[in-house]
Amino acid sequence: MVSLSTKKLIIKPATPTADAIASLFPTMEDFKLWAEDLLITDLEYWLKAFEEEELYEHCCVIRDLIIDYKHSVQVIQWMRININEK
Repeated sequence: MVSLSTKKLIIKPATPTADAIASLFPTMEDFKLWAEDLLITDLEYWLKAFEEEELYEHCCVIRDLIIDYKHSVQVIQWMRININEK
């Protein structure tokens, strides 16, 4: 018999709501700093979540980060093409 003190329990927390995430950040700049560290797939997920909760100011921040990310990818691809042509 294994006691609870020695047994490792894996508990996966539920994904927080967009409202709960938003409430963690006192300013939009703090929120943006957090969002800048997310992957593009995470940004797309959270954009939908914030839209559903009608937190449109947060949506704008996320949307801008997605646009910046996609633009950066295009620039990198363009640079690779031009380097390979030389």
